[in-house]
Amino acid sequence: MTVKPCLVLTSTIKVDYPEFLKPTGRHQLELRRGDTEKALVRWVTRQQAIRDIVVVDNSGYPLDGLEALVDRHNTGNKRVEFISFRTDRYNENNGRSIGELDIFEKALDQSALLRDAGHVAISIARIFISNVDDIMSRMPADFDIVGRLSHNLTWFDSKFAVFRKDIFKGRILPYALQHVDEAAGNYIERVYAKATLRCISDDRRWYPFACEPLYDGICGNDNRPYPNGRLRAKIIDWFSRGYYRAFDISSHSHRAHPLESRQSTSSGATADGDDVSARLKAAALRRSKLP
Repeated sequence: MTVKPCLVLTSTIKVDYPEFLKPTGRHQLELRRGDTEKALVRWVTRQQAIRDIVVVDNSGYPLDGLEALVDRHNTGNKRVEFISFRTDRYNENNGRSIGELDIFEKALDQSALLRDAGHVAISIARIFISNVDDIMSRMPADFDIVGRLSHNLTWFDSKFAVFRKDIFKGRILPYALQHVDEAAGNYIERVYAKATLRCISDDRRWYPFACEPLYDGICGNDNRPYPNGRLRAKIIDWFSRGYYRAFDISSHSHRAHPLESRQSTSSGATADGDDVSARLKAAALRRSKLP
């Protein structure tokens, strides 16, 4: 199945709180604006899977220049929307995580493109995912959350993920807004992980990515390029396929989600596809023929 989500790109072009970044962090406005411009051109020219894009900046930086840039390069007729506001939620406890969560709340409230979307993808405005077409083409037929859980299921990678919009709006985001507390170690990735696990416990369908996302960009926190080695990604993909198969983890549309197997079992079929009622009838028939 090829999913067509609306992509929300999170942006903080003007850094008013450099203390939220490491001392070597990428806090210069010109560099961050250039990163965003470079990535945005790629989003509108180098992929076909995502047609609707919402760029949301929480520093109040004017986005007219980005809009003009898209108009010049948007030969693929992507629909791109721009929202700029200045968040006032920062404090010493919630750190930069609250700024990103505030972006999603504003996007869901104000974006016309998101209003009609069934799925929402999230990513950082300063990076591009070079294999996003492949990732989208290998999405499960039905899902609630697709993303990477790691560190013993305590960390959800927020650089890129895809959600059913009602799940993100109704469950993931409200939980994250309520529990984010960087002073206590509850960063955005941590509260996303907790919210995802709560969804899983309520029979919502989470999947890992079918292939490793290839990030192209520089991390704002430490000013280092994201790992983007294709050989590294191939090794991870190879290991993941073996791991998913060994531990019966559904990674994409070719492997049924365990909930689907469970539902089919409860309706009269085993996980192997055998019809329980048919086998019981056959056994009863054999018994009736005994002398």
